[in-house]
Amino acid sequence: MGPGTDWHPGHPAPLPLPPRFVCKNNGVLFENQLLQIGVKSEFRQNLGRMYLFYGNKTSVQFQNFSPTVLAVQTKRVAAQVDGGAQVQQVLNIECLRDFLTPPLLSVRFRYGGAPQALTLKLPVTINKFFQPTEMAAQDFFQRWKQLSL
Repeated sequence: MGPGTDWHPGHPAPLPLPPRFVCKNNGVLFENQLLQIGVKSEFRQNLGRMYLFYGNKTSVQFQNFSPTVLAVQTKRVAAQVDGGAQVQQVLNIECLRDFLTPPLLSVRFRYGGAPQALTLKLPVTINKFFQPTEMAAQDFFQRWKQLSL
């Protein structure tokens, strides 16, 4: 990650969503010297499923590992993440109405006895729930003209 993505103890402000995730569903969401968070997601109509992968990049076990997401149904993950290990969390997402702010992921754990905390915006944007439609050019232009009325 670039500048401004430091690891913050306590309760940090959420880091910005990397712009590449507006059009991509897979990739590394966050990485520093301790932790890598990867994401893989799929969306259909108003439903989405997201897989988050938490990788411990150190040789020391993470204790009290607790990733939580507000307003999204999640499955629990193990409270300990061994050094060099990766754990997966599955999120089921339902879009019920328009939204501007993506859900927040809060990750808290202890590393070598020291508390660690990170808050990220998840790559869930309204465009993920758009569905394409096919129509003849004449129908398209008729609808387009109605928008300007």
